[in-house]
Amino acid sequence: MKFLDKDTLSLIVPVIVALVGWYIVNAFDRERDLENKQREYRTEFLIEAYRNIEQAANREQLHPSCAKNLEEATGAIQLLGSQEAVDIIRDISMKMADEEGGNFTPLLEQLREELREELALVEINSPFRFLRMQESRNWPCR
Repeated sequence: MKFLDKDTLSLIVPVIVALVGWYIVNAFDRERDLENKQREYRTEFLIEAYRNIEQAANREQLHPSCAKNLEEATGAIQLLGSQEAVDIIRDISMKMADEEGGNFTPLLEQLREELREELALVEINSPFRFLRMQESRNWPCR
């Protein structure tokens, strides 16, 4: 009796094929899961950065809590943002350091475009608009 006779091979080959197939599928699943987690993490942080920047932008005076949030958003963008967003936040940071002030609208538009693309939402071409309410004014809400 031979060790690798026809009957033995007919049992071993399918088992080996199944194990190799399982290993390959498992490796692809792990890679896909890692990519999805990275995308989810990046998107979550960039949405938070977007909210913090939008809240702080286009105001007469920057509230201290908004300043802290703006600093955190800047760090998140430099860590997780696209090259375009990093370049924009770098320019804004340099202008603010020179006390020229910063225009956050181009950054918000860039983040909006990137996030909508990442979330598979339709593109928006309308310009960005801010709504700022003065606390001293009585606003009608109907």
